[in-house]
Amino acid sequence: MDKAKIKKILFPRSIAVVGASEDRGKLGYNITENLLKLEFPGEVYLINPKHQEVFGRKSFPTLDSIGTSVDLVLSAVGAEATVEVAKKCAELDIDALVAYAASFREVGQDGSMLERELKAVAQESGLAV
Repeated sequence: MDKAKIKKILFPRSIAVVGASEDRGKLGYNITENLLKLEFPGEVYLINPKHQEVFGRKSFPTLDSIGTSVDLVLSAVGAEATVEVAKKCAELDIDALVAYAASFREVGQDGSMLERELKAVAQESGLAV
Protein backbone atom coordinates (compact mmCIF):
# COMPACT_ATOMS: atom_id res chain seq x y z
CA MET A 1 0.00 0.00 0.00
CA ASP A 2 1.43 3.36 -0.95
CA LYS A 3 1.89 6.29 1.42
CA ALA A 4 -0.85 8.37 -0.20
CA LYS A 5 -3.46 5.71 0.56
CA ILE A 6 -2.23 5.28 4.12
CA LYS A 7 -2.48 9.05 4.55
CA LYS A 8 -6.09 8.98 3.34
CA ILE A 9 -6.92 6.34 5.95
CA LEU A 10 -5.14 8.06 8.83
CA PHE A 11 -5.78 11.70 7.88
CA PRO A 12 -8.81 11.85 5.60
CA ARG A 13 -10.13 15.22 4.49
CA SER A 14 -13.53 13.73 3.74
CA ILE A 15 -15.38 10.65 4.96
CA ALA A 16 -18.51 8.87 3.79
CA VAL A 17 -20.32 6.63 6.27
CA VAL A 18 -22.24 3.90 4.47
CA GLY A 19 -24.94 2.65 6.81
CA ALA A 20 -25.21 5.88 8.82
CA SER A 21 -28.06 5.46 11.27
CA GLU A 22 -29.92 7.01 14.19
CA ASP A 23 -30.77 3.53 15.47
CA ARG A 24 -28.69 3.01 18.62
CA GLY A 25 -28.62 -0.73 17.96
CA LYS A 26 -26.68 -0.34 14.72
CA LEU A 27 -22.97 0.14 14.20
CA GLY A 28 -23.68 3.00 11.83
CA TYR A 29 -25.11 4.91 14.80
CA ASN A 30 -21.87 4.73 16.79
CA ILE A 31 -19.65 5.65 13.87
CA THR A 32 -21.84 8.57 12.80
CA GLU A 33 -22.40 9.87 16.31
CA ASN A 34 -18.67 9.79 17.10
CA LEU A 35 -17.66 11.55 13.88
CA LEU A 36 -20.19 14.30 14.50
CA LYS A 37 -19.61 14.56 18.25
CA LEU A 38 -15.85 14.74 17.85
CA GLU A 39 -16.33 17.42 15.19
CA PHE A 40 -14.31 15.77 12.44
CA PRO A 41 -12.71 18.75 10.68
CA GLY A 42 -13.41 17.57 7.13
CA GLU A 43 -16.53 16.80 5.16
CA VAL A 44 -18.75 13.98 6.42
CA TYR A 45 -21.23 12.42 4.02
CA LEU A 46 -23.90 10.14 5.44
CA ILE A 47 -25.17 7.31 3.25
CA ASN A 48 -28.52 5.72 4.02
CA PRO A 49 -31.01 5.00 1.23
CA LYS A 50 -33.92 4.80 3.68
CA HIS A 51 -33.59 8.27 5.20
CA GLN A 52 -33.21 11.77 3.77
CA GLU A 53 -31.62 12.95 7.03
CA VAL A 54 -29.56 11.30 9.73
CA PHE A 55 -28.77 13.28 12.91
CA GLY A 56 -30.31 16.32 11.23
CA ARG A 57 -27.84 16.19 8.35
CA LYS A 58 -28.55 15.40 4.72
CA SER A 59 -28.27 11.72 3.93
CA PHE A 60 -27.46 10.44 0.46
CA PRO A 61 -28.97 7.23 -0.94
CA THR A 62 -25.70 6.01 -2.51
CA LEU A 63 -22.01 6.85 -2.66
CA ASP A 64 -22.26 8.08 -6.22
CA SER A 65 -25.11 10.44 -5.34
CA ILE A 66 -22.73 12.55 -3.23
CA GLY A 67 -21.43 14.14 -6.41
CA THR A 68 -17.82 14.41 -5.24
CA SER A 69 -15.03 12.04 -4.33
CA VAL A 70 -14.14 11.22 -0.73
CA ASP A 71 -10.86 10.17 0.84
CA LEU A 72 -12.26 7.42 3.04
CA VAL A 73 -15.39 5.29 3.16
CA LEU A 74 -16.47 3.73 6.46
CA SER A 75 -18.73 0.77 5.76
CA ALA A 76 -21.11 -0.08 8.60
CA VAL A 77 -23.17 -2.62 6.66
CA GLY A 78 -23.16 -6.42 6.46
CA ALA A 79 -20.54 -8.50 4.68
CA GLU A 80 -22.47 -8.96 1.45
CA ALA A 81 -23.27 -5.26 1.22
CA THR A 82 -19.65 -4.41 2.09
CA VAL A 83 -18.49 -6.23 -1.04
CA GLU A 84 -20.87 -4.06 -3.07
CA VAL A 85 -19.57 -0.95 -1.29
CA ALA A 86 -16.01 -1.96 -2.22
CA LYS A 87 -17.05 -2.38 -5.86
CA LYS A 88 -18.64 1.07 -5.83
CA CYS A 89 -15.50 2.56 -4.24
CA ALA A 90 -13.42 1.01 -7.03
CA GLU A 91 -15.81 2.34 -9.66
CA LEU A 92 -15.63 5.85 -8.17
CA ASP A 93 -11.82 5.77 -7.75
CA ILE A 94 -12.07 6.05 -3.98
CA ASP A 95 -8.76 4.88 -2.51
CA ALA A 96 -9.62 3.71 1.01
CA LEU A 97 -12.33 1.66 2.73
CA VAL A 98 -12.65 0.64 6.36
CA ALA A 99 -15.02 -2.32 6.57
CA TYR A 100 -16.55 -3.03 9.98
CA ALA A 101 -18.55 -6.05 8.79
CA ALA A 102 -18.29 -9.46 10.35
CA SER A 103 -19.50 -12.70 8.77
CA PHE A 104 -16.66 -13.29 6.39
CA ARG A 105 -14.57 -16.47 6.62
CA GLU A 106 -15.22 -16.85 10.35
CA VAL A 107 -18.78 -18.00 9.56
CA GLY A 108 -17.92 -20.64 7.01
CA GLN A 109 -17.89 -21.24 3.29
CA ASP A 110 -20.31 -18.48 2.27
CA GLY A 111 -18.37 -15.92 4.30
CA SER A 112 -15.08 -17.17 2.85
CA MET A 113 -16.46 -16.62 -0.63
CA LEU A 114 -17.41 -13.03 0.26
CA GLU A 115 -13.98 -12.42 1.75
CA ARG A 116 -12.26 -13.68 -1.41
CA GLU A 117 -14.51 -11.43 -3.48
CA LEU A 118 -13.66 -8.42 -1.31
CA LYS A 119 -9.93 -9.17 -1.59
CA ALA A 120 -10.22 -9.54 -5.37
CA VAL A 121 -11.93 -6.16 -5.68
CA ALA A 122 -9.20 -4.58 -3.56
CA GLN A 123 -6.37 -6.20 -5.52
CA GLU A 124 -7.83 -5.44 -8.94
CA SER A 125 -8.64 -1.82 -8.17
CA GLY A 126 -5.89 -0.89 -5.73
CA LEU A 127 -8.50 -0.09 -3.08
CA ALA A 128 -6.97 -0.07 0.40
CA VAL A 129 -9.26 -2.14 2.64
